[in-house]
Amino acid sequence: MGCNIHAYAEVTWDKRGEAKYLAHIGFNRNYGLFALMANVRNNGDFSPVVEPKGLPSGLSWQVEDERKDWEGDGYSHSWLSFEELEEVQRRYVAREGVESTELDAVIGLMRAFKKHNHAEPRLVFWFDN
Repeated sequence: MGCNIHAYAEVTWDKRGEAKYLAHIGFNRNYGLFALMANVRNNGDFSPVVEPKGLPSGLSWQVEDERKDWEGDGYSHSWLSFEELEEVQRRYVAREGVESTELDAVIGLMRAFKKHNHAEPRLVFWFDN
């Protein structure tokens, strides 16, 4: 049985921290990337950027609905900031010699929101088997 990631880009730009849903991000099954993002399916070859830190407060209603749909089956819930995603990509390239296409797209989306809206983008995710 394989492991899948359920990932959603969100952005916050107010002091209350309420998130706006940007996109559902489809990732291919990539256990090296999963290990770097959340120590999931790690055979010991990767040092994760951060351990899973749970879901952030103020989820968008779309992500909250998805979370409820996966309740009981999802695990290793977490989120990564723009800077943490850049570090995941840096380590992935150092290890694999090539960028993750999906991660590159997410970083590009987030970079645009940081540049033009002074926003705090994040990638919220969890895994299932």
